[in-house]
Amino acid sequence: MKSVHNVGVDVTFLRMDRPALGIVPALPAEASVVAVPRCSSAYYRFLYDNVGQDYCWWLRRTLSERELRAVLDAPGTEIHVLMLKGEPAGFYELDRSQAPLVNLSYFGLLPWAVGQGLGYALLHHAIFTAWQGHCAALTVNTCTAD
Repeated sequence: MKSVHNVGVDVTFLRMDRPALGIVPALPAEASVVAVPRCSSAYYRFLYDNVGQDYCWWLRRTLSERELRAVLDAPGTEIHVLMLKGEPAGFYELDRSQAPLVNLSYFGLLPWAVGQGLGYALLHHAIFTAWQGHCAALTVNTCTAD
């Protein structure tokens, strides 16, 4: 039997009702963000587990293969991976299933990429991408475990 620990967290819900003004910060020259139209479950689990390991991410870990495939294959789900020098360094997931409301479902960096100035540019990339197409508002929630 697995041990269970209750952890108290505060959740904050944020909503952006118009696109940000200004210039989207550039990623470093050796970095790029790649859309992954049909993300494999194994790759997604690699990203999710490694990004979320220090932040109490657990929900997607509980999904069966069938349940995870349903999420990844759902219309409106978008996976975008930050690549740095040929390696995955982070990812974000957009959910457009409730368009024109778009949700930034997951966002983060792999542990080795934290502290290199990538998060700010990746977050702005996610925001910019969310506002492309049919978007009237962008939502995200975060918590004190993030």
